[in-house]
Amino acid sequence: MGAGASGRRRRPGQYTVPEVARQLGISERAVRLRIETGALAALRDGRQWWVTLPGPGGVVVGGSGGGSGGGRAGGSVSGRAAEPVEAAYRVTPAEVERVVERTGAKYIADMRALFDQVGQLYEAQLATQAAALAAKDETIAEVRRRAAEAEAERDGLRARLAAAPAAPPVLIVEADSPPAPAALWRRLLRRLRGG
Repeated sequence: MGAGASGRRRRPGQYTVPEVARQLGISERAVRLRIETGALAALRDGRQWWVTLPGPGGVVVGGSGGGSGGGRAGGSVSGRAAEPVEAAYRVTPAEVERVVERTGAKYIADMRALFDQVGQLYEAQLATQAAALAAKDETIAEVRRRAAEAEAERDGLRARLAAAPAAPPVLIVEADSPPAPAALWRRLLRRLRGG
């Protein structure tokens, strides 16, 4: 009898993923997907999956690598040829419908959660844009208020200038003073020097 990586012994009707893939004529990836969706019953033992595929009357159908095939090649029991796995493992339309409903419900829940997240992000972005527009409007209003004040001040200054009497022109006359004589300067320098 075969043993798994952890030493667990194979039970009748249990197969490895490669064995099930060969028996069903599908890829190992497809077998793993069916295990994940619950379409195939399986137990995990360390890194090894043991897929349960009961044959007629609980006898293991076909397969390689041990199992209780009666020691005969091809998995025949009492000289009878084994039935194909598909015949022993029948899936009813109701089971298929349940799997489809479970999968659909999961996708709908995932899409609803994703839609809610996108909606929250969109609302946050709209709120940020609204705050930026409000700040811009306040800035524009402040600039307009200051411009109106400046224009009023300008108009007031113009009015005062127009109302003020005209001042007479101021004449600037330069006095003609003769330059100081050089002799005077020499005397001053001598006194300052102490001589």
